[in-house]
Amino acid sequence: MIASRIYLIGFMGSGKTTITKLLADQLNFSRLDTDNALEKLYGTSITAMFQENGEPWFRDEESKILKLTTQLDNYVISTGGGLPCFNNNIETINNYGTSIHIESSTGSIERLYKEKEKRPLIREFESFHRFDNYVSAQLLIRRPYYSKAHISITSEATAEHTVQLLIAQLLKTESS
Repeated sequence: MIASRIYLIGFMGSGKTTITKLLADQLNFSRLDTDNALEKLYGTSITAMFQENGEPWFRDEESKILKLTTQLDNYVISTGGGLPCFNNNIETINNYGTSIHIESSTGSIERLYKEKEKRPLIREFESFHRFDNYVSAQLLIRRPYYSKAHISITSEATAEHTVQLLIAQLLKTESS
């Protein structure tokens, strides 16, 4: 039997949102995106929250949303890229559900740069080289948290194929 809460973690742009939707559909689960939940709660964008209140405030609010998810059943939950790395959130995720780390592929990093205006932590990078250096540094910092996930998969294939691989892995993990 598959856990009633599945958390997708990973760097921004890794495909968590798309995979969450497809995985929830396949499992007949509901889905929740923690960033979307925050935007609905505050009626503003993540970018605006960062600018108006700062990162420490934002990380605390993310943690509050995460704690609320521990009461949900039959959900696939997509987290913000940094959420597992603050306030012992990775421990909360692992204690209350199955965590899946979606590793970023080279293609997802390039796509992320093209969408940088939507991302508060990377919108100021004017050159891909500086952006790539930032991403590499962030991944080094976040790797210890991401590595605590129950399952890890690279989103190199199509999202649909990735979901099929995840379902097989979830069934295998739950039966052992």
